[in-house]
Amino acid sequence: MRLPEDADHSAERLLRARRGALRIQPLAGERLRAEVARMRLAPHQHAYVSELDKVLMRRWWKADTTEYVACLDARVVGYFQLNFCPRETAHYISSPTAIGFEAFAIDLDWQGMGVGRRVLRALPDLVRARHPDYDRLNLTVNEDNLPGIRAYLATGFVDTGLRYLGGRSGPQHIFTLALAPAGDAPR
Repeated sequence: MRLPEDADHSAERLLRARRGALRIQPLAGERLRAEVARMRLAPHQHAYVSELDKVLMRRWWKADTTEYVACLDARVVGYFQLNFCPRETAHYISSPTAIGFEAFAIDLDWQGMGVGRRVLRALPDLVRARHPDYDRLNLTVNEDNLPGIRAYLATGFVDTGLRYLGGRSGPQHIFTLALAPAGDAPR
């Protein structure tokens, strides 16, 4: 019995999600920017992450933010920002050596396959290599975003017990991830 074509593509995508070459790189160039703008989220996720074309437009006014894309076998599957601006992150960062992790999104076609967790597990090495003066990542996650909370906790983030109450979709947990020195990083 032959599987439907969609099943073949789903199985292939799952294999690529788990074993494909994951590369995280700064967002540079119009081609990558266009691929991010085409990424899709589930409708309920717009409560937690703005539409990506709007996020990309706001980025032009945020000089202290660096955008990154996650690529699986050369295809853009994820996006996030690292925010270094104390004025914009004061509600969830109290340390001058912490970076804000923001606007994290995985394309709908790649969700539920472990891609998000692979990206999150790669963050410490990325930050140590590109931003060695920082020793911590902080983020806020909506308290109703249970898949996001599970992913962050599973990849080493810790709930600080503090809440940010100014979120556009309600209260948010404040999570942190200490970045161990390269030799001490867990694998």
